[in-house]
Amino acid sequence: MSFTESSYENAIIQLFTEELSYDYCPGPEITRDYRAVVLEDVLEDQLRRINPDVHPLALEEAMRQVLAHDHPSLIENNKTFHTQLIDGIRVNYYHEGQQSALVRLVDFDHVANNTFQIVNQFTVNDAEQRRPDIVIFVNGLPLVVMELKSESREDTDTSEAYTQIRNYLQAIPSLFTYNSFCI
Repeated sequence: MSFTESSYENAIIQLFTEELSYDYCPGPEITRDYRAVVLEDVLEDQLRRINPDVHPLALEEAMRQVLAHDHPSLIENNKTFHTQLIDGIRVNYYHEGQQSALVRLVDFDHVANNTFQIVNQFTVNDAEQRRPDIVIFVNGLPLVVMELKSESREDTDTSEAYTQIRNYLQAIPSLFTYNSFCI
């Protein structure tokens, strides 16, 4: 019995769902615009959940800022998002006068308040259309990209996966605005 890339993918999904209690969502079954890399419904729900005392207008502004990374440099967009992820987003909004609030994207103090999802074959349409093997989402944010290669094929090794991820940087840079880890 050969260990194919598909069986490797299924083993990774099983590990994450059974051992780490991640939710599994097959990429082709997620109804969305393929140009969008953030699971916006999940993020919106999670922002309300982990920021229960923050006014809805502040959450709306934080959501807008998370989705509006439009610097011409992918590295700058990723740095901006990383700061938002770690420090939260300080937003100003108007409700009975000028207000400000800090909106957290992840609840680092109460990990169970976050949503963890593993998605395989997640199609992204950016400069080109590509479909990474696995994307890990935290609160709807695509933080980890995995490219799998089976060592059972003699002509394949880990350098091919590395090359594939490097190609993704050019073909689907919007995914890497939010990326924290490549595996």
